[in-house]
Amino acid sequence: MKSPSQQQTLNLDLEILSAVPSLKVLGRVPFMATNVLPTILARKALKAREYLTKGFAEYFRCGHHNTASEGVLVRLNHSLQAGFTMDDVARGEIGSAIAILNNSVSAAFWMIHHVFSDPSVLDECRKEVDAAMRVDQDRCTVDFSIIKTSCPALQSTFQEVLRYRGIGNLIVRQVLEDHILDSRFLVKKGGLVLIPNAVQHFKNDIWGDDAGEFHHRRFVGSDAPGGLKRYNQAAFRPFGGGSLLCPGRHFATTEILCFAALMVASFDIKPVHSGWSRVKTDRSFGMGVARLFLLPDADIDVEMQPRGDLALQYALTGTWSKYERQ
Repeated sequence: MKSPSQQQTLNLDLEILSAVPSLKVLGRVPFMATNVLPTILARKALKAREYLTKGFAEYFRCGHHNTASEGVLVRLNHSLQAGFTMDDVARGEIGSAIAILNNSVSAAFWMIHHVFSDPSVLDECRKEVDAAMRVDQDRCTVDFSIIKTSCPALQSTFQEVLRYRGIGNLIVRQVLEDHILDSRFLVKKGGLVLIPNAVQHFKNDIWGDDAGEFHHRRFVGSDAPGGLKRYNQAAFRPFGGGSLLCPGRHFATTEILCFAALMVASFDIKPVHSGWSRVKTDRSFGMGVARLFLLPDADIDVEMQPRGDLALQYALTGTWSKYERQ
């Protein structure tokens, strides 16, 4: 919480605040990125970006970062050592905030929705999570190393969330040489190829006749490491592909799985009105170039009831594998 004097350092402009989502609208970002008349074609998005830049600059100027996480401090020191100005740092924080929040929150929503909306999925995931918990007096510890290696149903559900719900972005590649694609299409050197996830993630010849359905055990394979089987990497690219993989993919996977595990272990969740129904996402088609997941058209009101002993304190423990630290 900021004091009134601190709050006054930023005059809240409701018009600019309402324009912040425009930063992620597909029709605006290209004009900003390519500098094609942005003051005319992306006016609200530019104002929103400047508003956020001013906010982050004020955040650092007032020293609020001194009580922030280690990640913020390391990123700031790295930028300053590289010669970035504070204005550069403030602008960079906008991209970092989008990277941290834009898709992780959406993925966590869909993960919770698919687990709790299907009793069989919830029961299977809950048995796995309960096996990963250790209760010592009033403290319940969940080992995320076990969550990531010995909970195939929970892991597979997350992978299916990425496949089924992660369809909102494009993989972009530049053509290095003239090439005949599929013996029919000529792609010229220097051109751009756009590869939409929505096409790859729903191909019947890869995923089967039920590709258009959510199947939480799709990735479960008894003979595979960790109980999960792998699909063609060219067809399943929620984190990109080739040399352009999301650098935060391991962190995002861990935080979402741990969040889901704690929710499964701690609460029973059900909708306030009637039962679970199909979630409409029509309004979020065309949202931004950085958004992977479609969003629900309307809020879903739910009722959360604590499960088990209210006195228990939950904690996470575990270690990162060598591969995940890279």
